[in-house]
Formats: sequence, C-alpha cells, structure tokens
Amino acid sequence: MAPTIRTCKRAFALALCVLAAPAAHAARDASPLGQYAKARLADADGRADIALQAYADAMSATPGNTSIALRTFRQALESGNKAIALRAARQLEQAKAAPPDASIVVLIDRLESGDLQGATLAVDRLEEHGAFGFMVPVARAWIAYGRRDKDPIAPLRGRTVAGANPAYLREHEALLYLALKQRPEGINAVRSLATLQQRGNRLSLMAAAQLSALGDFEGAKSLLGSDDPTSKRARMMLDAKRVLPGAINKPAAGIGALCARIANDLYQETASPAALSFVRLAQFALPENESVSVSLVQILARSGQEKAALDHMGTLPDNGLFQDSLPDLRIALLDRTGDARGALDLARAEASKEGSATQLARVGDLLMRGGKAQDAVDLFRAAIEKSGGLDAPETRSWPLWVSYGNALDVAGRWDEAKKALKTAVQLAPDQPTALNHLGYAMLERRDDLPEATRLVAKANMIRPDDVAIADSLGWAYLLTGDVAKAVDVLERAAYAAPTEAVIGEHLGDAYWKAGRKVDARYAWNAARSVADADDRKVTDRLDQKIDFGPIAVP
Repeated sequence: MAPTIRTCKRAFALALCVLAAPAAHAARDASPLGQYAKARLADADGRADIALQAYADAMSATPGNTSIALRTFRQALESGNKAIALRAARQLEQAKAAPPDASIVVLIDRLESGDLQGATLAVDRLEEHGAFGFMVPVARAWIAYGRRDKDPIAPLRGRTVAGANPAYLREHEALLYLALKQRPEGINAVRSLATLQQRGNRLSLMAAAQLSALGDFEGAKSLLGSDDPTSKRARMMLDAKRVLPGAINKPAAGIGALCARIANDLYQETASPAALSFVRLAQFALPENESVSVSLVQILARSGQEKAALDHMGTLPDNGLFQDSLPDLRIALLDRTGDARGALDLARAEASKEGSATQLARVGDLLMRGGKAQDAVDLFRAAIEKSGGLDAPETRSWPLWVSYGNALDVAGRWDEAKKALKTAVQLAPDQPTALNHLGYAMLERRDDLPEATRLVAKANMIRPDDVAIADSLGWAYLLTGDVAKAVDVLERAAYAAPTEAVIGEHLGDAYWKAGRKVDARYAWNAARSVADADDRKVTDRLDQKIDFGPIAVP
C-alpha cells in the first residue's frame, strides 16, 4: 500500500507542476482534458473558484459530455454561480440527463424572465423526475398567479403530496392570499401555521413584509408575536411606517421561499449537501433576501466551510432585520476559524451592551478555551447572578452551575467546584451532563469513589449512547477494581469514538491492569495518534505509558 500512496503523491505533485507551467504546457492545458484535470486538482485542493471556471471551460469545449456538465452543475450550485449553473442545466436538459435540481434552476430562470410557458415545461420535467414532486403543486400555483388566473390557489387547495410535509403547501396558500391582496384570508392562514419555531417566525416575517408593502402596518405587527431580536427589530421598523424587506409576491420569489424552507428543514436535521444546494437555489431566486443570506451563512458553517461563511457574512447589511442575531454567529465562526482573540473581543463587546447571562457565559466559555480559567470563574458567577441565581428556572440555571464548577475545578479550587457541581445536580437531578461532570471530577481526585460511580452510572442509564459518559463509567469501574466491567465498557466506547484520546488512554489503562500489556500499548499508541499535539501534558503521559507502562496503575 505504501508504494502506491507515494506514487499517487508524485503523480499529483507532477500534475500540479504541469498546471503551474503555462509557458511549457499552454496548448495542453487549453484542451478539454487539460481543463478537466485542472478542475479536478483545484477541486481537491479546495480552490472552488478555479475549479468552477475550469469545469465550465471543459464543458463548453465538450457540449455532449454529460459527466462534465453534471460536475460543472454541481460545482456551480455549491459555489452559488447562477450563470454557470444555468448553462450546465440547459446542456443537461438538452441531453435528457438533467437531475431534478437542474430543472429547478431552469424554472427559476424562466419565471424571472416572464416565460411562463417555459416555466410550465420545467415543472413538467420536475414532475417526471418524481424526486421533488411536492414542489410541483406550489410551482404550478405560482405560475397560475403569474398568468393572473382566476383562482391561482386551486393547485394547492386541499392537496396533499405523499411523503411531503403538508405545511409546504399550506404556507404557500397563505403567501398567495397575501400576494393576491386578500389580507384577512392570508393573515388567518399564517396564524394557523406560524409557531414559535424558527420556520414559523420566517413565515410570519415574509407575510409581514407583504402586508407592510400593502400599507397594512398594524396587520403586519399582529403576526410578529415572538420576542426574538429579529421580530423586535421588525416591529420597530413597522412602528416607523417602514416597509419590511422580503415580501413574497412574484412567482420566482415563491419558488425561492419554498427552496429556503426546504434548506432550513434540512439544516435543522443534518449538515447534508442537499441543504446547501437548496439554499443556493433560494439565493438564485431571492438574491437580495436577508433571511436567505443568513440561512446560507448557517449552512456553510455547519458544512465545515467557516471561511466562506464569514466571507458571505460580510455582504449582509449592517442595519438589516437580522443584525441583532448576527454577532452570535460571527463569534462562533471566528472561534472555529482560529481567531480566538477576535471572537473574545466581539463577545466582550456584545456582553458590555446588555450583559445577559447568555452573553456573559459565552465570554466565560471563550476564556476557558483560552486557558484563563480564573477569569472565566468571575464571568460564570456573574452569569448565574444575572439569570436569577438559585431562584432561576432549572432549565436556565443548571448549565451555568456546571460551567461555573468546571471553571473553578480547572482554576484549582476543588472544594468550591464540588459545591457548584453539586448545586447543578440538585437543580437537575436527572440531567446526565450535570451528573457526569460531578462524577468525573470526583473520579479524577479519587473523591468518594462509590458516590462518583453512582453518579456516572445514573448518567449512563439515562443516556446510554453517550461515549463520554460511558468513558466515565468504565474508568469508575477500573478505579473501584471491577476490571472486567471496565474493559467491556471502555472497549465499546473506544469503538464508538476512536478519535477520542482520553477514552483510548483509559482503555489502555484497563488492559494493563487486566494483564494485557500488548493490547494496552496498542490502545495507548492509538490514543497518542489522535491526541492534541499541543497538549504536552497528555502526549508526554502517553509516551511514558507506551515506553514504560504507567507509573501507578489506577
């Protein structure tokens, strides 16, 4: 295997050299194959813009190659390049090889240009695919609206689509009522659908935007019952008789709203590539829509594209509807991209404005990650006081007590830490996180091992699939002398989480105490390979165990 890998690396490096030498290989690189190779290499290297242009050039040179067209389409959709995505979609449709989302791109383009006949053909193709059949009634309704049919809501009224969320259709009935200026029907429809969940808020915002465009500012405010920052800002704008942005009153905007809704649902469930595809489709139809832009940032961040998310964040308006909720997202992105100082500075600036318990705790979390536990102690204590202390609702207060106890523990103040963690458990006796934090901290200090074992065992019973809690339980068994149980629990935890160094180390300790020294060194080596290289305390301890065994067997 090793020689093959080295050969692949040489070939890859050679290819990069060829691409980096335009004078010697200009003619070769201009060929379709050369462009395609350039695209694949740039794609693998994370240079999306170069990859997309090379794919597009290769596609233009080989109009009959559906494989290149499809790869170009995917790259364009992921990158948010509408023009190239449309070119690729048309080429795929001509070859009768278009995926369903390519038909959506064509549909949006036809609706924007006013070609309702072409839009109808695109919907027909979408219906033939079957994969996104739930979009078909919505699309036909908005086309009917664009044609000024007598009853454009007819394709939706009373309809259901197998396997689809019925709310998708009902929401567009509400939006169409408002687009038709049938305000009472639209308001009632929105109220029957809207909830305090995010999707309900966004539907209410779209409806409120259309009502404000119709001059009904009071009706718009009546739909904004949530106390979230975005709704508060929207009410302020409505009080000033300002029209809210984001009204859905054109056919292409209707399709964009549906794509955004699907993207947000997928985002809530998982970081699937489909979520990014649908939010890009929404962006094609609603390029100026702030809600869609915020969704794009969130989905890019969850997809591991934090730098792209931050870059796109810079395009959002400073005084938009979502401006009060954006700092939280920016802080998280700065922290995840390694700009710890930037994240901490912004978090402190936000906390200085209101000083809410959440904002104070966020500063504390960032200080903890920066190794400033003593400073974090004061922030968590302030957060607890801000939340109401022991009189605060359980759901709001126990996590703060856990964070406070953890900060005290890291700061070397164990007696105070134990009291804080016990308070968390008293407030939430059935919360596995609180139980495990207290139990694990006690295990580390060999403090009342029977009680510590009881705590982590209870946490494990409540949340048996949590590998961190399983690790605590396995270690507790090891410390109390039940080596067989320790090995069994830790093996299962290590299998479920092979990249968690602490679990691998504990498994090695259990193997060693069971007399399985070869297995112990194998487990410690595995743990060493995934341990944080900057944490010298951990790496040195593992190196010592690998070479000499543990100084003292637990």
